[in-house]
Amino acid sequence: MRENHKKQRGICQKPLDKFPFFYYNTICRIMSWPQKASCLPDLASPASIVMRYESEVLFVYAIIETGGKQYKVNEGDIVFVEKLDAAEGETVTFDKVLSVSREEGDFTVGAPYVTGATVTASVIKNGKSKKIYVIRYKAKKNEKKKLGHRQPYTKVQIQTIALA
Repeated sequence: MRENHKKQRGICQKPLDKFPFFYYNTICRIMSWPQKASCLPDLASPASIVMRYESEVLFVYAIIETGGKQYKVNEGDIVFVEKLDAAEGETVTFDKVLSVSREEGDFTVGAPYVTGATVTASVIKNGKSKKIYVIRYKAKKNEKKKLGHRQPYTKVQIQTIALA
């Protein structure tokens, strides 16, 4: 029954030697390869597929803390953070870096912060988010109250991730 199900979906029937079946399908989808064993590119071993895929995905990112929240950021990302005391066009430096990943595959985790790591960003805009309404209501007491709130934010673009 399961084999027929795989045939209907067009998934490769021949798992490679000592290679988990679901990894092969995931890699085929990401690399845009046909999901048939006969159409596989000529590679030395299935492990080289995984190694090639992992090396293409590695990039620099950092996890920063600001405004009581944590954000995973890459260089060039635009992030909405809690309101900062900075005008538009100014440069902001985040010193509270929880972890940093580098292109070489190194991953540094701080306790609680990574010493010497900084993330530099430029402020694009200060603004307020969409209004949300809070309603208080007590039944049979003729008591109701409607309040509105707009949370202020700062829109920043990440420029550099530095690890000293």
